Amino acid sequence: MAKISCEEVLAYLSKHDTMVLATCSEGVSWATPVFFVNMEFNLYFFSDSKTRHCRNISLNPRVAAAISQNVFDSWQDIKGVQLEGTAAEVTDGPEKGRVTAAYLRKFPLVHSVIRDAAFGILFKRTLMYRLKTETIYFVDNSRGFAWKEGLNLKDLQGLGRN
Repeated sequence: MAKISCEEVLAYLSKHDTMVLATCSEGVSWATPVFFVNMEFNLYFFSDSKTRHCRNISLNPRVAAAISQNVFDSWQDIKGVQLEGTAAEVTDGPEKGRVTAAYLRKFPLVHSVIRDAAFGILFKRTLMYRLKTETIYFVDNSRGFAWKEGLNLKDLQGLGRN
C-alpha cells in the first residue's frame, strides 16, 4: 500500500477551511471550529483573545485539531487530517503580514467584516495564532477501513519542512 506524501497532506489542507481545535486547561478539554490558512504544516487562525480556547492556549499551548469533510453516502468516503502540536500567538510583524495576506486571499469575506464598525471593536481583541504541527495523521477510508498514516514533522525539519 502506498505511503502518504507530504504533498498529498498539504493539498488536502489547502482545499479545506475549517478545523476543530481542541485545547485543554486544568484537566478540562474544549473544542471549537475555526477558519485556518496553512503555510506548509503551520496552521494559522484568528480568534478573540477572550475566548475559552485562547485562554486555554495561554495556559497550555499543547493542542490537537481535526480537519475533515462531510460524508453522507459511505464510510469509504471518510477522509481527513488529525494533528497535534503547540499553539501560540504570532507576534512577528513580517510573518503576520504574510499570513494575513494569505488569509484574506482564502477568505475574501473577511474584507467586509473588518470594515463593519461593530466588528472593528471586536477585531481589536483578535489575535493571530500559529499551530505548529508536530505530528499529523492522514485518514483515508478509501484505502481501507480506518486507514491512517502518520507523519512525524520533527523528522522532516532537516528537510526544509516545518
